[in-house]
Amino acid sequence: MSENQTMRPLDPTLADSFGLPTWLTANLKLIIGAIIAALLAAGGVAAWKWQTQRAARQASDELGAILIQKKGAERLQALSAFAAAAPGSVRLNALFSLADAAMAAKEWDTAAKAYADIAASTGPALGVPAALGRAGALLEAGKTTEALAALDALKASAPESFRSVIAMQTAAAAEAAGDAAAALAAYEALQAGESSPNPYFEHKIARLRAQLGESKS
Repeated sequence: MSENQTMRPLDPTLADSFGLPTWLTANLKLIIGAIIAALLAAGGVAAWKWQTQRAARQASDELGAILIQKKGAERLQALSAFAAAAPGSVRLNALFSLADAAMAAKEWDTAAKAYADIAASTGPALGVPAALGRAGALLEAGKTTEALAALDALKASAPESFRSVIAMQTAAAAEAAGDAAAALAAYEALQAGESSPNPYFEHKIARLRAQLGESKS
């Protein structure tokens, strides 16, 4: 028997059997491994999302229970502890609740800190009102110079729609701080924004100008 007669034909490859490209069958194990890894990763992401949503629901329930069941100093203490460890999706509500409770309890420093945390973690829509809340808490605490500085900084960055509110609070803080010049500037800015003279602003401007030794123009 010749050499050609004794050779057995090669077994058909997987590519031959299923009509798959050779490059595909050569890398099939790697491709399957990558698919499995992708599926495991997707499953991990899904599990993480589920766990995150579950934690947020539990935290929301806990916050609701605090607001319903606790009052006064007990509520304030519970909210302080809760806000410190609350998940991101619930933390903002917790901070607002803490700020409200602190203001009601006249715990001005706690309220100022809560409002500062809100302002630092949100955009202008909530950040500016929170900054105003912080300035108000500082003013109530007698920290008039600090409140005035916070309002001056806010005025430089806040959207135009907040300017009159900031000016009004600046005027109050400046008067409380004994800064007649800053108060006058704030009331003049408020008057300039009115479509017609405002008697209250006119009175304040006249009194402050007299205090500063200025004559009314």
